[in-house]
Amino acid sequence: MNIREKVILSSGGILSIILISYGWVWLPYQAELKILQIRKIEYQNDLAWMQQAALQLKSSEKNLTTILQQRLQNTAIITQPDNKTLHIKFEQVDFNSLIKLLADLHQQYNLSATNITVETNNAETVKAQLILPLEQ
Repeated sequence: MNIREKVILSSGGILSIILISYGWVWLPYQAELKILQIRKIEYQNDLAWMQQAALQLKSSEKNLTTILQQRLQNTAIITQPDNKTLHIKFEQVDFNSLIKLLADLHQQYNLSATNITVETNNAETVKAQLILPLEQ
């Protein structure tokens, strides 16, 4: 074997090692990198959406007292002793209206009363106290 053949075989061997390394190592690495970049963008979009939804939820919790006061007008006393609970006290309310209010609160704001006290006033109305947790 002369020097020229050795150089050609060595060059071919080095070139084949480079091509095999490129195909088995570098290309899969680049493909995985592209997939991870796409996932990163998707996760950032999800995070932005979640942050916006959290802001809307917090603003709805702050406005919930105002919304309930407007809806119930002078039929109930609404107090918020802390940021975690809302107390609603009815001196005289129709029982069916009370149940409808609870259903609406659950559907619109995902709130469920943790403590309900109901006493009958007469055949048509009841006296009620509700405690609603704002954080669940």
